[in-house]
Amino acid sequence: MQKPLSMFFISYEQGDRFGYLMAWVSMSPILLVVAFLTTAVVRRELHSAFMFYGILFSEVVNKVLKHTLRESRPDASNREDFGMPSDHAQVSQFFAMYYIIY
Repeated sequence: MQKPLSMFFISYEQGDRFGYLMAWVSMSPILLVVAFLTTAVVRRELHSAFMFYGILFSEVVNKVLKHTLRESRPDASNREDFGMPSDHAQVSQFFAMYYIIY
């Protein structure tokens, strides 16, 4: 039986401690956003602000592309939203390009 992790729909097998840990680890992108915003405000560096706005822009473009392309997810997926382009792949490419350019 799968149990959702309170505020977010991240499921793990009930009683699986590793699954529970991974459910919390999967929320790390939220922590990264908070870290980028905090760094940008406290240190007042444009580098941190550009990184945050780049991630935000990437997410907006991803949502627009998902609703434009309307590619369904694989049958085994529990999620109802569109699957392509991949959020993780797009953000990874953004990080790679930002790292190369910066």
